[in-house]
Amino acid sequence: MKKLKFLSLFIIMAMLAGCAAETADNSATAKLSGTQTVQTGTASANSTSTSEMQNTPTQGQASSDATAAIKTSPAGVSGTQTSGDDSEGENISKLENGPLNRTVVQIGDWVYFLHVYAMDIAETLRINLKTDRMETVNDDNMYNMTYGDGWIYYVHYGSAYKNDDVNILDLDDIRISRIRPDGTEKGADTKLSYDIDNNFVYDDYLYALVFAPFSQEDNDNMPIRMKLNEDGSIGEPEALFEDTDIRAYTMTQYNGWIYFTRSNNYSGSLNIAEEDYGLYRCKPDGTGLEKVSGQVKYTFFIADDWIYYCERDDAESEENALYKMRIDGSDNTLIYGDIHNQNIYLNYMGGWIYFENADEQGDLPELHRIRTDGTGLQKIDTGDYLFTGDIIGNYIILYSKNDELCVMELDGSDIETIGPSRYYIIE
Repeated sequence: MKKLKFLSLFIIMAMLAGCAAETADNSATAKLSGTQTVQTGTASANSTSTSEMQNTPTQGQASSDATAAIKTSPAGVSGTQTSGDDSEGENISKLENGPLNRTVVQIGDWVYFLHVYAMDIAETLRINLKTDRMETVNDDNMYNMTYGDGWIYYVHYGSAYKNDDVNILDLDDIRISRIRPDGTEKGADTKLSYDIDNNFVYDDYLYALVFAPFSQEDNDNMPIRMKLNEDGSIGEPEALFEDTDIRAYTMTQYNGWIYFTRSNNYSGSLNIAEEDYGLYRCKPDGTGLEKVSGQVKYTFFIADDWIYYCERDDAESEENALYKMRIDGSDNTLIYGDIHNQNIYLNYMGGWIYFENADEQGDLPELHRIRTDGTGLQKIDTGDYLFTGDIIGNYIILYSKNDELCVMELDGSDIETIGPSRYYIIE
């Protein structure tokens, strides 16, 4: 599922940029550094850095109130942050992002998103949900945004050349940097030899998964981390595990442990044994590796000491079911078992699980939500709007036919356009 989602984003970027993604020549050693790769998109993972935070969950108290901070964690953009007010004095102590968000980040009253140009990904915008004020945060492309310790960390691409004053992106020139939420104090770049996703910040490190599906080194899905240095620089990537054959599908942080679902690399060349798949956890430095469950194999998130996941027979299965289990792998419980589509956008907010489901096999999937105890199943009619899987605070993120950024109330009512089209075609 993850690969289909990110490959689709990659294809969009490649088409817009008029470039083909090239293979990256990466090193699959414990120290990973270099200068090439491919891809786009926004992904993420949970994060609770020394002040809790970011990409997917939060370390707050879960609540049925959708506006309350939630205690969650996995691959998205969210968390609770207690430090790092920007120069405008904005209150960013409560982040309300779904644990599996991919394309937007909410910090306080501001929503951050990428404004994409044909052949030129030039700026990242933010809009204030209270005042409707919109402004440019960065005149650069900010992918895979994740928030921690008062900074937004992001991946961006360098410019290969200009064509009629339009910057043509070099998809092999991949860098990671950071910036304050108000657009100030833009940090120095660290060059990467591959793209990354599922980013989150924890305990002075940026964690991520290598996204290099076409790499000749077959290091796709390798868990890595980068030191966040006191001088503001970001250290070179290093493999999280000495055994670099360990790969992950989804990764997050929760209560001082790194949780991940073990998977193969994109090419499948590692030939992972069936009994080695499943949910694992380890200490932040990669030691203390232990298996939590063999049943959780793909996307998951953690909320209030429960692990929520979608079970399917294999990556191609169109029969899925929602389950939950306790953080120690016990009490595996069916939440809902009548899901008829292969790729599920799964997310969480305020005691509700949001997912896509087709009424019958072969039908187009529609957005649904259900309480974590399996009650209150509700179909949410998004009409002609596209649901990309992101949820912030009180809203579901949608895109119109013209790719305008829109929000819908969590119960499916009141759709409102709040931002411009993601894709501005230059005539």
